[in-house]
Formats: sequence, C-alpha cells, structure tokens
Amino acid sequence: MARKPFERAIIYSAVLGGLSLDEVNALLHDGSPTAKPVPQGTYDIMRRTYFGPMVRGIGTVPSDSQNPFGQSIFRPSTISGLDKETEGE
Repeated sequence: MARKPFERAIIYSAVLGGLSLDEVNALLHDGSPTAKPVPQGTYDIMRRTYFGPMVRGIGTVPSDSQNPFGQSIFRPSTISGLDKETEGE
C-alpha cells in the first residue's frame, strides 16, 4: 500500500533533518501507529541520493508555488525519474 502524503512529509523531513532510522520510524509511528516502518535500504537510498535533485534550487521557486520537494510529498519521484531530472546538469 502506498504511503499517505502526511507519512511522506514526516519521513522526508526527518531524513533531511538528519534523524536516525529509529528516530524516523518513531516519529512515523507517533503520527500513524499502523504505518509500516521505513526499511533500512530505503532510508539509506534517501540519505544518499533521493533528495539532492528535489532540494536543489529550492530558494529560487516562488513561495506561492510548490517546489520539487513539496511536489514529491503528493507525487513521489522514482529513483530512475530523479536520474532523468538531473541529466545534463
């Protein structure tokens, strides 16, 4: 089952904030006791590669528009999709 947007918001902000996997999963559980924990491999991928393309240039997007990071909360990118977004940079 796909994650709900509020679950992704918790996960994304916790990972970007440098929280450990245990801390991420504790926050996720507090927000949604039935949510599946984040697996170690997913956490590692998010820390290493997932957020760079989303947060790059965040300050250049008008504040009344969703930036790529905000968009990903509702429509998450796949890893292969992120690779295409960064081609040519």
